[in-house]
Amino acid sequence: MSFQRVFEWVRQTERTLEVHTRDEARIADLETTFATYNVTVSARETPPQVDDEFVLVRDSTGSVQGVVGCETLEAILSPTETHLQFSPTVTRDEMAVFDFLENTLFRSSSRRQLLAITRELEERAWRTNEGNLYVGFQRSGALEAQRELYERFEKDREVAVNLYIRDDWHGNDSFEVNTVVADEIATNWFVIFDGGPGGEQRGALVARERSPAEYDGFWTHDRVVLETLIDTLESLESVVPEERD
Repeated sequence: MSFQRVFEWVRQTERTLEVHTRDEARIADLETTFATYNVTVSARETPPQVDDEFVLVRDSTGSVQGVVGCETLEAILSPTETHLQFSPTVTRDEMAVFDFLENTLFRSSSRRQLLAITRELEERAWRTNEGNLYVGFQRSGALEAQRELYERFEKDREVAVNLYIRDDWHGNDSFEVNTVVADEIATNWFVIFDGGPGGEQRGALVARERSPAEYDGFWTHDRVVLETLIDTLESLESVVPEERD
């Protein structure tokens, strides 16, 4: 299965946030936040005698998967709070929000949001110090900007790092770079960590460039999705410059 087919599967999965609040500004903020996701924000006014503001998380069938306070949801949505997903103190309902957000297509013009998730996955691979990390940069210039980090991985970690670009790599030979002529590499920014033994720390971000600095993407820790993405990458063949069109 290609990355494109995985994207199509994600695109068909619609989710709902049912927001119980009397704060119209809060509803408007959530609608703005999710305007670029395939997510429906449904407003429900809480009775006057109820002080708590909360959100019901519903899956594509309408079943309730969890309930969280509005302030907790807003913290989770902050790009600087992606570490919450991996904290041992995360509650079952908070994890339902992360499960809601994963495999949900988003549209972003914020590299900061994508970099926040990228850094979390790289840090997870660094801490685990085992397993396989797959990173696609599209262009060699983007890899060059991160060369120091991956030199450190090569020197100090036991993680097997697999780097992919579409054009030629003219950097040093301190790590191996796969030059692959394929849409998966040319159009996608991806970071995939298999989690090492047991896969508990697995995760992936895949973002497709629609236009300069604008991406459609999703993040996931679903085992089947990760295995599909990894199998696709490992089926691609690297080429040397003279073999290219």
